[in-house]
Amino acid sequence: MSNDPEQDYFADGMTEDLITDLSKISGLFVVARNSTFAFKGQAVDIPTVARRLGVANVIEGSVRKMGGRVRINVQLIDAATGGHLWAERYDGSLDSVFELQDAVSREVVSALSVRLTPSESKRLCHVHTTNLEAYELFVQAKATPYPPIPGRIEAARALFEQVVEMAPEFAGGYAGLSWLISFTALWGHEDPAKLGLRAEALAQKALAADVCFGWAYTALALALLAQRRFDEAVDAGRQGLDYLPNDADTNAFMSVIHAMRGNHEDAIKAADQAVKLSPNFINGPYLNVMSHCLFMAGKYEDALVWYERNIVRGGPVGPPALCWAAGSYQVTGNVEAAQNAVAELKLRFPTFGLKGWNLLALIEHDADRARIEALFRKAGIGD
Repeated sequence: MSNDPEQDYFADGMTEDLITDLSKISGLFVVARNSTFAFKGQAVDIPTVARRLGVANVIEGSVRKMGGRVRINVQLIDAATGGHLWAERYDGSLDSVFELQDAVSREVVSALSVRLTPSESKRLCHVHTTNLEAYELFVQAKATPYPPIPGRIEAARALFEQVVEMAPEFAGGYAGLSWLISFTALWGHEDPAKLGLRAEALAQKALAADVCFGWAYTALALALLAQRRFDEAVDAGRQGLDYLPNDADTNAFMSVIHAMRGNHEDAIKAADQAVKLSPNFINGPYLNVMSHCLFMAGKYEDALVWYERNIVRGGPVGPPALCWAAGSYQVTGNVEAAQNAVAELKLRFPTFGLKGWNLLALIEHDADRARIEALFRKAGIGD
């Protein structure tokens, strides 16, 4: 609530933190930031928004910074009636802003009459950093890699490095750097085991800084997957979900891990949860994840439904999505569409090839790997 555009990240950080806090509670279904942020700056009709997001209640509010003071206005709205369940104003110094956020979270939980377990109550009150500037930068960095093209990934990496420099005691910077390295390990051609070791060291550094930082466990899970340590990857991923059960990214990456293991039912379930948690994410990475796990499960027609849905929405389509689209079109008899997907792959990514591609290398079972590689090659994708 100011004319200072630089305060946007302050408000975004407050919103992100509130979503994260509420997402730690098993009794709540909390839609992810990527979907809710799509309504930022718009005059919205609460019942319409709620229907689009699939929720029963909506939190809205405002933040105003005035020198060293901050004012937070929050209201909890019954989406069906538009009536207020609860509203409150909080005033305090910037030094106590995280304590104010904790108070907001506790009040919302109380208004919704959700019973907390002792561990959830403890997590809700845990402050991951008191460095507000570093946290705002972390929020910015975490959103930067979408769509996941090299330039945006590098930009996110630079931001996470700044977070580490500004707040070396904050787990977020290390976890973010780990995540980006693992992203390259999973979808690129560099040695995944070597990258996985680097990513694992950073994830462990994040956990050493803050054992309650849920995203660090997700980063660790991806680092372990890159090293083909599948059982450990699943265990770490589940720990991430224990801390952040309503985090769309955490569910999405758990889907990827299950899919690479051949645990197709679990992969589809996790991808479905990611889509539900962030139904309005315009860039559509969760649609790609759903398409990926359906393709891995041999549900080729269903995989194409999600792939084409992402295309309609203008979502990111990189080499992985084009590969499983081409394979799915080929096996379902749409040879022309398969050829078009391969042609687009060659045009947009001329250096891409199957040889040494980590997606294939990180499939756990030889039979699954052989089946999938054969589909790609039959569709016309070469080395």
